[in-house]
Amino acid sequence: MINRAALYTPYPDTLGGGERYLLSLAQILLDSGWRVESTLDEGNLIKARSRFNLPLKDLNFIPQEYLIGKQKLFYHHRYDLLFWVSDGSIPTMMAKKNWLHFQVPFHGKGERGLFNIMKLKMIDKFICNSFFTKSFIDQEYGVTSEVWYPPVAIEEFSPAAQKTNSIVAVGRFENTMNVKRQDVLVTVFKKLVDDGLKKWQLVLIGGSQSLEKENTFLQTLKQSAFGYPIKFLVNAPFSDLKKTYSQAKIFWHAAGFGFDE
Repeated sequence: MINRAALYTPYPDTLGGGERYLLSLAQILLDSGWRVESTLDEGNLIKARSRFNLPLKDLNFIPQEYLIGKQKLFYHHRYDLLFWVSDGSIPTMMAKKNWLHFQVPFHGKGERGLFNIMKLKMIDKFICNSFFTKSFIDQEYGVTSEVWYPPVAIEEFSPAAQKTNSIVAVGRFENTMNVKRQDVLVTVFKKLVDDGLKKWQLVLIGGSQSLEKENTFLQTLKQSAFGYPIKFLVNAPFSDLKKTYSQAKIFWHAAGFGFDE
C-alpha cells in the first residue's frame, strides 16, 4: 500500500521560505515512494520548480477548501500524514499523523480556549524553523516543538573563481509582517556611495507575488535606488540565484530591523 500525504500552506501564491520548506518535504516524500498532494496549483508549481530547483514530479494538486472546508471531514482521514504551515491559528487536523509547522515566531495568537486545546491534542508533532521561533511558539501555545532547520542545497553552491565587488541580499519584495527591509539596505548603500564608495554594486534578489509594476513596495524601492549601482532580480530562477551568490563578496540582510521581537 502506498503512503499518502497532504501538504498545506495558506500562502500558495507567495513561494517564499515556508513554501521552500514545504516543497522540500514533498520532494523527500516523493523520492521515498509516497503519493503527495499539495495546495499549490500547476501554475505555482511551475514557478516553484524554477525558483527552488526541485523536480516535484508527480506532485498532485488538492484545492485548499478540501483541507479547510467541510470536505476536510472526509479528506483528512485519507492521509497517512498531514503537514500544515500555520498562519498563527491552530487547524483541525485529522490524518493518521499530523505535523504543524511554524515559520514565524507568532505572538498574541495562541488562544487557550477549550476548542484550541482539543485541536492541539490531535497534533502529533510541532515543528519550528529555528530555536528563536521555538522560544516563542512553545510559550505561546503551551507545546514542546522540534527544530528543523530550513533546507539548503549546499551541494548546489560553490564560489566563483573570480569574485566581483557585489553585495547580495535575498528576500521577498513584500512589505508584510515578515518584512525583509530592503528599504534599509538601499538607504544605507546609497549613503555609502554618497560618502565615496566606488565600484561596488548592491544586488537585491526576491520574489514578487504581484506583477512588478503592481508591487508598490518594489516600485518605491526602484525609485529610491534610481541613479545608484543597485540591481533588482525579481522572481529570478535558481540558476541566477546561484550565479549571484557565487560572485558576491558580501551577503547582507536587514530582516526585522526596527521591529520589536
